[in-house]
Amino acid sequence: MTLLREIQTEVAKANSDLGAVLRKFKILAVRLKSQEFGQWISWELDGYPDGQQVPPYRKLNAQYFANFMKAGWNAPKQPFLWPVLGKDAYDKLNPVEFRDGIAKVQALSKGGIVPRPELGLLVQGKMYPDLNCVGAWMEIGGNEFQQLLSAVRTRVLDFVLEIEGANPNAGEAEPDTEPVPPEGLQPIIQNVFHGSVGNVAQNSQQFTQTAQLGRDRARGGPVDSEYHRRSDRELDRHRSATFSVDLDSLDSCALEQVASGRRRKPLRGLVSCSRAATRTPTVTHRSLLRRYCGLIGKSFRKPAGFVPMSAHSC
Repeated sequence: MTLLREIQTEVAKANSDLGAVLRKFKILAVRLKSQEFGQWISWELDGYPDGQQVPPYRKLNAQYFANFMKAGWNAPKQPFLWPVLGKDAYDKLNPVEFRDGIAKVQALSKGGIVPRPELGLLVQGKMYPDLNCVGAWMEIGGNEFQQLLSAVRTRVLDFVLEIEGANPNAGEAEPDTEPVPPEGLQPIIQNVFHGSVGNVAQNSQQFTQTAQLGRDRARGGPVDSEYHRRSDRELDRHRSATFSVDLDSLDSCALEQVASGRRRKPLRGLVSCSRAATRTPTVTHRSLLRRYCGLIGKSFRKPAGFVPMSAHSC
């Protein structure tokens, strides 16, 4: 079996070790005498260095979380609240450029958690002003890594099929030969590994070219829409969590009154009503807390960490 056929057989197997396939692929790169092709294989095996642009298939979607606590208060696994942190922070962190080698990608193919302690400084004092951030991390779903692996496999298979069409024995070439001439090899490399850019002029001077980029790169496109969708969902979760913390504080106050004899029993009915209101968009946070505070004999004031809401929000 030729080297090209070996690579085709291995890469077509869903459970094959992609690292081993890429090492065979590297042998082919040496025999084809292509430094550009060999460099791509080395980056996929060992990881992309800082400053080196990663391919589009290595830009992954991630979710960011942080833990907050202070003196008995605990708010675990809170999603980053992008409306509070700002669009610049969102754009900087999304999507994630995953630079590690293919072995780590395979190890995380069922999903993984990547610690990001440095992001604690980003959220400290913003999401929960009165609580301390004690940890931050990002989570990337397994489907993102599986899509990355699929993209690499597809490029390997496409390339060996193209090379086989040009010279079926290219993988067995002698050291001093050119199994595929450069003028035939370069278009194959361009089409397989850089096919997302429409026009490329090589070895030319005084030319003009136009490349059509994906619409996700355009301002106001799906990337911005995804930012707003995430922002709305995470803002709702944050408001609900903040509401729960405020209710816990008021519950404690009511129980203290019961213990001291100033009130005969806890306001369980109102507590239940208050909890349900976190899922009901018809009652605002402020008005419900004002009612709750009045019924337990405590004057209303804005709770620590209170997030103002519009009339249509919960």
